[in-house]
Amino acid sequence: MLREHRRRRKEARLRTYLTLALHAGMHPVVLAERPGHSSVATTMDLYAHVIPAISRDRADIVANTLFGPRP
Repeated sequence: MLREHRRRRKEARLRTYLTLALHAGMHPVVLAERPGHSSVATTMDLYAHVIPAISRDRADIVANTLFGPRP
């Protein structure tokens, strides 16, 4: 029971790390190597939900640069 709990906590930490690293701009190929995924497709299947947020954040940065911050 304790081993199972520790394994789940370790997996949760890894998922958090991978999500934050992808959001911070780490390339998916590099990201796939960390957990030992056999392909980038596996990583992207699991973490693609992060991509829309990244796109919105970067679009906001460009818009703020061009037009100034929103009131």
